[in-house]
Amino acid sequence: MDGLQFVQAKYKDADRLRHTAAAATELFEDITIILEQVQQPENLAHQLATIQEKCRLLVRFGYSSGKLMDQEARDVTTMDLRLPPSLKRLEDEPDEDKDLVFSADEIQQINKARYEHQAVRQQ
Repeated sequence: MDGLQFVQAKYKDADRLRHTAAAATELFEDITIILEQVQQPENLAHQLATIQEKCRLLVRFGYSSGKLMDQEARDVTTMDLRLPPSLKRLEDEPDEDKDLVFSADEIQQINKARYEHQAVRQQ
């Protein structure tokens, strides 16, 4: 598996987890509505509260796992790009919930640094 395939697989995995988290969020909201409307019996309310807590944990797991997978994809992409020394700081920058591994500005910086690095090497 080459780097591109690996990164694509990571993004696909992260997307699947986000879909799972979205479904769990919907369940959490539905159960919240039921809990607000239930007057009796106490046992039913307790069971629904337990289900609600499990859904909350599933939501947190789904979203945090997706974010972790995005970061892993960014790390692999950064390593595979073999960035010039002037751009090594991009390896340590935090992810800001972007849809892409690098923003348009970062891609522009990478291309500029690669061009400059190549020009220096040819001299």
